[in-house]
Amino acid sequence: MTSSRTHRAARAELPRWARSDLFSWCEEMEIDSPDLASAILHVSLPTLANWKRDPDGEVPSRVVACAFGYEAWRGAGLGERVNFAEPTRSWFDSWLARNGIDGYGRFAKELGYPRQRAGDWFRHGRHPEWLVQACLGLEALRLDLIPGNSRTARIVLAKV
Repeated sequence: MTSSRTHRAARAELPRWARSDLFSWCEEMEIDSPDLASAILHVSLPTLANWKRDPDGEVPSRVVACAFGYEAWRGAGLGERVNFAEPTRSWFDSWLARNGIDGYGRFAKELGYPRQRAGDWFRHGRHPEWLVQACLGLEALRLDLIPGNSRTARIVLAKV
């Protein structure tokens, strides 16, 4: 695949997706309702409607990471709806170390957030619902996880 939505990147950075790429991905994944897309990608229905009207705009990095996380989850044969345990700060710190991410600042930057935001998620105990799914997506990308390779996806998920 040579589009901007390439699943296997030569480097472990999230690819940039246009909104039209996201909607094409939803079709490929058979996500056929806005409600389901909203739940899977952790994006509001009004935001999806706005993106549909402006398909050339860029999708935020954290949404791309969630898409990869969903794809890894499904590839592991775990169903249509992702369901993660509540992450703790120690889980997040060990996930960062396991993935060679040296600190909250680098993680936040990859997802398009200010450095202090990632630290605040656990310092104040209010992390976003999409956090673990985005982490899974980033790790799946780094491992060059191919959708449908359930053995690899299960290894990643066992560490979550």
